[in-house]
Amino acid sequence: MVLLHGGGPGASSWTNFSRNIAVFAQRFHVLAVDQPGYGHSDKRTEHPQFNRYAARALKALVDELDIERAPLVGNSLGGGTAVRFALDYPDRAGRLVLMGPGA
Repeated sequence: MVLLHGGGPGASSWTNFSRNIAVFAQRFHVLAVDQPGYGHSDKRTEHPQFNRYAARALKALVDELDIERAPLVGNSLGGGTAVRFALDYPDRAGRLVLMGPGA
């Protein structure tokens, strides 16, 4: 299960999901990802289509970790990344759980 956090000052997977990780880990392998420019990731450079950029970064990560397919949990900004990933790489995205992904 890949956790994708929302945006805003101080946002990271840990700040969004720290209370849920242990519970999820009882049934899933959990990967809490800091999206580009957030948490412990590289500093963000401006991209006109952040969700597309973040989905490509996620694809590179799951390729590197040899993850064939994973469910995605996206909160706010992370919901947009999850949807973009599923649209661009449908064979790699499992189920989607979207929490307030916006329009």
